[in-house]
Amino acid sequence: MHVLADYVFQNLLYLYLYCTLYHLLVGAVRFNYVSEESTGYLCEGGQSSYHLQCNVVNLRDGETVYWYRTTKYEETTAIYGDQRLLTDGLLQEEQSAYTIGKYPNEIEISANTNSGRFLHLNMYTCRVLNASGEILLSSSGLYLKVLFPPATPECLQKPLSPSIGSEIFLTCRSNPGNPPISLQWTGSSTLASLTGRDTTSTMLLNYSFILQEEDYKVNFNCTATWKNCDKGLDMKTCTIKIHDNESYVVLIACLSAGLFIIIIIILVVIIFLWKKYLLTTGFSPTSAEPFTSVNTVSATIETKKNPKSQPITGRDILPSDMDYMSIGYRQDSEYCTLQNIKNECDSNNTVKAEQPTNTQQPQANIDKT
Repeated sequence: MHVLADYVFQNLLYLYLYCTLYHLLVGAVRFNYVSEESTGYLCEGGQSSYHLQCNVVNLRDGETVYWYRTTKYEETTAIYGDQRLLTDGLLQEEQSAYTIGKYPNEIEISANTNSGRFLHLNMYTCRVLNASGEILLSSSGLYLKVLFPPATPECLQKPLSPSIGSEIFLTCRSNPGNPPISLQWTGSSTLASLTGRDTTSTMLLNYSFILQEEDYKVNFNCTATWKNCDKGLDMKTCTIKIHDNESYVVLIACLSAGLFIIIIIILVVIIFLWKKYLLTTGFSPTSAEPFTSVNTVSATIETKKNPKSQPITGRDILPSDMDYMSIGYRQDSEYCTLQNIKNECDSNNTVKAEQPTNTQQPQANIDKT
């Protein structure tokens, strides 16, 4: 009985070891080929590109291949997974650098314009994750180095309006490039220079001096020099021209005078356009409708109540202390035509002049209530 139990136990142990070894050697997911333990080189703006390949065998359901990018600032982000790019969270300059290659789980990296500084010194690793997000496999990583130029340097001066005998501080600031760049201040001669030692830090080159009168005639230049992809030298320059206090005063006065003239011109144009608008619409004070006085309304009401009352003329319904012509509501011809008062108008439709008389003109019965 013991012999049979030992036999069964030994066979079960052999079967377990065989299955384990088969799973580890044949059936387990593993890298067949992956880009790792090496350094890739690219040149910004060049035609070359780098291919990240991750060939995996025995990949089972629920297991996914990912590419991760780790920056020089130790920020790790998945840029590829489930056979598609995951670059939505990256800067636009870096997004355009990644495309899917023609082989499974392959990424093509191209250093487009202005993308080199974002790709330089990145590390890329291929990982296999299961459905729970656990890492089953991870490559050792590939470092990417990109040759890229710096931006145009920036020249700064302090103070802005110095006087003779004062100290001037000049600062040249430049973003890094790869290979490291060199900065140099020049005026009438070489003033100061600095050679960069790394490709990640902003470079600053300062120079100070006591201002002399002849310095107003000098252009102070800061030049950034580096080796381009073709191994030749390239450079970018910024310039400072120092101005004295009197120059700034004259400049400010000229700008103020110019601004004042512009404001005057704008006001003149606005007034001209407003007058033109009034003429176009036909609006004028003489064409306005006359004011209907209380006397006019009351006289009209009284006439309707007492038809036998005296007829009311156009002059009678005007305010007693105002002359129609002096009011300027209508011209004589308009007055005579609209009011149709023949006894007050001559043949030329002009209001007859008042003749002195002792006879009292009939007045309309006006309801004073």
